[in-house]
Amino acid sequence: MTAQTTEYQNPDNERVSRNIRAELARISMTQGELALTLRPARERTWVADRLNGRADWRVAEVTAVARAIGCTPEVLLNGLSDDGDTPPTTED
Repeated sequence: MTAQTTEYQNPDNERVSRNIRAELARISMTQGELALTLRPARERTWVADRLNGRADWRVAEVTAVARAIGCTPEVLLNGLSDDGDTPPTTED
């Protein structure tokens, strides 16, 4: 098995993917669980393709992911603030 390298064509996509992975880890959710939580439900490979830079994130997709994991799209687009505050939720 060979190592797979990821080459993001757009640094914004890399940042969004990094922020989504961080939020998934924070709430202990797997990519597969996220895929099933999205409406309409997606295949795990759909999520993996975006998180690994094989497909670009669209704004509507980022919004749907944010809703599914209980944060705002801004957290996924920009990440946490430098002071490490808890990210705002959709209930705020």
